[in-house]
Amino acid sequence: MLLVNGREVPVAVVRSRRARRYVLRLREDGLARLTIPRNGSAREGWEFAQRQRSWLERQLQYLASRPVRPKEWRLGTEILFRGEKLKIEALIDSRFACEPANVVQIGQPPAYVSPSPGGEGSRQTDFLPQLSPKRVPDNPQFPNTIRVGGELISIVDPTADLRPAIERHLRALAAKELPTRTFEFAALHKLSVSRVTIRAQRSRWGSCSFKGVISLNWRLIQTPPFVRDYIILHELMHLRQMNHSARFWREVERVCPDFRTAKRWLKENPGLLDSRP
Repeated sequence: MLLVNGREVPVAVVRSRRARRYVLRLREDGLARLTIPRNGSAREGWEFAQRQRSWLERQLQYLASRPVRPKEWRLGTEILFRGEKLKIEALIDSRFACEPANVVQIGQPPAYVSPSPGGEGSRQTDFLPQLSPKRVPDNPQFPNTIRVGGELISIVDPTADLRPAIERHLRALAAKELPTRTFEFAALHKLSVSRVTIRAQRSRWGSCSFKGVISLNWRLIQTPPFVRDYIILHELMHLRQMNHSARFWREVERVCPDFRTAKRWLKENPGLLDSRP
């Protein structure tokens, strides 16, 4: 426990072979997570955490002022999908629904998509799924269907917690879209990627190994396209600089000029990685 202004804050200590420095994070559930690098010690880590008590107090105050995210998702719950807050809706008549056509345009190299597409001099290169009308058969195989934006999801019980079914659907969508996007960027910037894996990391959006393996968090499907692209490009640039030096950030800025806007969105929307029930 760490005493912060008279309040006991639980601390989970995690050792990381990849970490290069001590890191303290506060999760949405009020648990502080202290990461100790491979060459660090528990004593130095605890001293580091003690020095961060003022910062931790400010984070606790901010956390208390934020609306609580529902752990269970039900009809009417708002969730993030491609950066938009969308309500989970029940289809009034599932026989006349719209479902994603998942059309991907081929033949044009991708580019970083700014957060304000359509402005002067910009060009749209982010091909997101389009909606196309499709009749859903009127039979017992489709007893309950919900909609999140343009995504249709079949469920068993509309009165139960819808989160597991929706997250499975979004994770499958991420497994389809994120590797494709990564390989497109790799080809554009002449980088060699051996494999792309989709995971459910609790504290990071992505990682890159020396062997050219890019690991991405499936929750990128919930972020805006420009944030998703920034994370992918960030990890790809580690193939040129396996560090976070000034040279690395120059590489990031060269391929992703608006990366600071993406970083700001992530800072203003904390807790998405720790939003598990």
